[in-house]
Amino acid sequence: MTERLTRERGTRKPQATADAILQTRSYAAIGVTCLTERDVALLCDLWGFGLLLRDQIHALHFSECELRRVNRRLKILSDSSFVIGSLLPLGPLTNPTMAAVPGSRSQRVYRLGPAGAEVVARRLEVDLIAVRQRIREGSRTHAAHALEVANARIVLEQAARRPGSGARVVSFTGEAPLRHAFEVRRVADGTRTDAAWRLQVFKPDALAICEHGGSTHHLFFEVDLSWAASAEIAQKLRIHGIYLKEGLFARRFGPGADAFRTLVLTTGERRAEHLKALAEEEGAQFAWFTTLTAFAKMAVRRTGLFAPIWHVPFSPQVQPLFPEGDR
Repeated sequence: MTERLTRERGTRKPQATADAILQTRSYAAIGVTCLTERDVALLCDLWGFGLLLRDQIHALHFSECELRRVNRRLKILSDSSFVIGSLLPLGPLTNPTMAAVPGSRSQRVYRLGPAGAEVVARRLEVDLIAVRQRIREGSRTHAAHALEVANARIVLEQAARRPGSGARVVSFTGEAPLRHAFEVRRVADGTRTDAAWRLQVFKPDALAICEHGGSTHHLFFEVDLSWAASAEIAQKLRIHGIYLKEGLFARRFGPGADAFRTLVLTTGERRAEHLKALAEEEGAQFAWFTTLTAFAKMAVRRTGLFAPIWHVPFSPQVQPLFPEGDR
């Protein structure tokens, strides 16, 4: 019999929830710019997701405002180096779900600027160097992936707001604040071993905390644009499994392992079925799979969150995210 031992690498503070992010403080900014709480929430999202399209920023943070007001505010933040805007020709790299974002192939994308990094570090009480490492300009493939993750948040929140959903998205956090390094080694028959500790990093693309049916659900998102090899996906599922089974999830987020789920959004039905078979080989029953296109339709379909679109390991039929009986 082989037992797995884990230990956390270094010390870290519990991650602040989205609600905590919006509670206190107001920052006097560079020059005459004064940041609002909405600005700070935007800067925290830019760190978490890496970058956002102008229309995604509009949907997430300025939904009640006219587009010209959004443009004006982003220009003020850009002039003061809180954000950096650039024109990114996405071309064919993005999934068709991005076509739902008007002008997504030509509009500006924004990432965190140097002044914004200081605000995020102070607000979330994280190391400034760690924040700055995320503001470097990435590749077009990285951009396409980051934008799909942000789009998943928009879709989930829109589906949760549909009449009769009975669900509420408490928070949606991008990858950066979720990263958690730990070390693991195996011990045979409970005896000591000379096996070396191996570093692992739990880094889901996003975490949505949702309330539904009287329960709190932790939904970890992974966006797969078919660029990763099967071995890489399998390793990621193993790390998620270790994080759950060895108690790291419960230690960080509190009890409720039954509400742990990894939702993988991928490019097509055949890919989803392939990844489902991979999860079955790994015993990863917590991993559910669907296509980006099917997921995007949840925001507009009458069935919303109850649409049967998820390929679940060891189940011959697709299932809804939440049982319809729990409405």
